[in-house]
Formats: sequence, C-alpha cells, structure tokens
Amino acid sequence: MWVIPVTVEFNDNRRTVNVLLDTGSQVTVFHPDLLDFLDLPTSQSSARGSGVTGSSWYRTARLDRLEIGSILFSETEVFFGSLPGVFSKYYIDGILGGDILKELKVIIDYPQKTLKLEKLFISL
Repeated sequence: MWVIPVTVEFNDNRRTVNVLLDTGSQVTVFHPDLLDFLDLPTSQSSARGSGVTGSSWYRTARLDRLEIGSILFSETEVFFGSLPGVFSKYYIDGILGGDILKELKVIIDYPQKTLKLEKLFISL
C-alpha cells in the first residue's frame, strides 16, 4: 500500500493531500470536503460507482492543476465522493486511480520499499 502526497489547485486555492495509489480503481476520487476548500464548481450530473467498499454517488470537477512531486497534470477532471471506510481507515484524502496512473510509468521496488513515478510522453 502506497500513500503519497498530491497537490491540487483551483484558482488560487491550493492544498497538498495524501492519496492512496490504487491500481484497482479506474478513476481518481477525492473526499468531498476538498470541494469546499478549493471552492470548486462541480458538474450538474452525478454518477454512481461501485467497488469493494460498496456503491456511492460521485460528482466531477476539473482541477486547474494536480501535482505529484515534479509531475504536473493540467485541467484534470476528477471525482469527488465518499469512500466509506477507506478515507478513515488509511487517513487519506483520496485515491489515485487508473485515469492518472495510465499517464505514468510506475515502478514499485518491494524489497527496497521504494516507489518511482515518471510521466509518460507519447509522440504522435
């Protein structure tokens, strides 16, 4: 299990939060309290998602920036909603899912207990 710091930004509001790297999640989900702090407008629609923690309703919003160390993502759409048990059990503010992870080369060295992330650059 890897919990890493991620910085999110909308307008001039910026916060660094802890997220769980979740290779089993298709999308990145943040705790709904972050919506208020960042003063983020959400989409008018909501989506229902389900996973090992059960099912919940999620809203989407577009962040100006999402930073993982020196790796920058601009204009990134993410989900906001409750993940019962997960947020409180691991003391995290979100999960980093496949929508972000697919843009990264992820190297996990279990014996050395290290995690290395690199942004993939795709040439057309």
